[in-house]
Amino acid sequence: MARLRLRPEREMIARLPDRPEQFSRYQLPVDPVLAVLHPTDDVQAGSLGGPPQLGIRIETGQGSPVTLVELEGQEGSADVLLVGQLHGITVVTRHSIRGPKGIQDHLVLYGQLGRPGPRITTGATLSPHSVIGFVGAGRDDDTPQLVLEIRRVIRPLEATPKHLSELLNPARTVAVDPRNLLPLRP
Repeated sequence: MARLRLRPEREMIARLPDRPEQFSRYQLPVDPVLAVLHPTDDVQAGSLGGPPQLGIRIETGQGSPVTLVELEGQEGSADVLLVGQLHGITVVTRHSIRGPKGIQDHLVLYGQLGRPGPRITTGATLSPHSVIGFVGAGRDDDTPQLVLEIRRVIRPLEATPKHLSELLNPARTVAVDPRNLLPLRP
């Protein structure tokens, strides 16, 4: 994978050169997609309130269902690690991904939800295309947006964190450009 940047608060594994640049080429967890904003597109990290995010913001309609996306190289089912407040209401799923270094856990953060989906509770095992939640209202005059962030686990968690912000600790996880793991559209 690409080299990490040295600033821990903005550290991210960059898009792999063999992966398409356009987000329209990837399966995304919401439909319709009005626009995709990436932090490298001069989007102010943390502008939605809460901690800075290194994923993407997907503009869509309020109340749009957010579905689980199986990641490239995923083995087995994903499970819900935590549900709580981070980027607004946030659901975090854990996925095991087979890569060149064997199997590594990755976390997917789905934020700015209006509410979690049915049966989305900590510890739940998810089936493909499970409804994770529903996109919440935009802030002020903003178009409603889903925050989607993927993080590779560097150091396993000994126990379930007490707060979602613990998952952003650069000693435990590192952000991954979502295009490295989102599946391509057929």
